[in-house]
Amino acid sequence: MRTPTLQNVGLFATPTSMQYFQEYLSNFNGSEAAVAQTAAWMSYNLAGEQTKAPEGSVDIRMTIEEMKTITECVSISIINACNEHKKKLVDLHYQLASTLDDIDKDNETKED
Repeated sequence: MRTPTLQNVGLFATPTSMQYFQEYLSNFNGSEAAVAQTAAWMSYNLAGEQTKAPEGSVDIRMTIEEMKTITECVSISIINACNEHKKKLVDLHYQLASTLDDIDKDNETKED
């Protein structure tokens, strides 16, 4: 079963972090605060329900660091098995590691 892809609603800004989201909600007072908090967290829960893995499935998501470790192990195994193609494989390993570093930096920037 495929996890649904959620689309942003263009009428509203997308918070850049959970901290920003909570700070924004804290700007409301009284009954407006109650309505804002209720609607926001109901939406959050709905998104969580829509995107969680089906019961009994295995969560295969990995962190960037886990992907780097696996990439390094696989690359080393391939290099040891294929000495004649060693330079190409080493170059590919460093390209992939560099790409994963870029993704990691991009994700850190988005979280800030």
